[in-house]
Amino acid sequence: DIYFWGYLPLSSQVETEPQRFEDWDDLLGARARLEVVQVVLGPYHVAMVVCPPSGRGEVWVWGSSSIGLLGQPGFTGGRTDVPTEVPALSDVDIVQLSCSMTNMCALSSAGHVYVWGENPSACVVLGTLLAVAPVPQRVVLLGDVRIVQVACGRHHIIALDEEGLVWVWGEGTDGRLGAGFEAARLTR
Repeated sequence: DIYFWGYLPLSSQVETEPQRFEDWDDLLGARARLEVVQVVLGPYHVAMVVCPPSGRGEVWVWGSSSIGLLGQPGFTGGRTDVPTEVPALSDVDIVQLSCSMTNMCALSSAGHVYVWGENPSACVVLGTLLAVAPVPQRVVLLGDVRIVQVACGRHHIIALDEEGLVWVWGEGTDGRLGAGFEAARLTR
């Protein structure tokens, strides 16, 4: 079961007691029961990793976004109140999500990182500078490095590899990258 409380920007309501997310059962319908593994919250969107009986982690999102945070092709803005699977990750086993106000990242069981949303400086690691990555893109500049944990900041991303090295990329303003520079680049 999924529960929520507090200010709900999508409905402009304040729930002072935990409320069960009733729509979840209706959404699944005849589909096999999914296990919710992780839920992450942005200011106006929600994302979660769910596992069907097959065991492959799926990413589902809902909420509001005009900057690609929902990872849906052709979605130019607005909101959806219905949890929807992110199609670009449908063949990828996702084990962890992180989100910020402007971007999202997902970690696969193979140790690959995927990013999407508005974040030109964090997207530089894709090999091109994008104003918005509306669907998840694999971070190819990490090469064969196996990542085991990820975290998003507003304009930067931090990843921990299996050897304990920390990788950072994005905007380095105010020392965010911990590397003594402010340019958008990948470093460890």
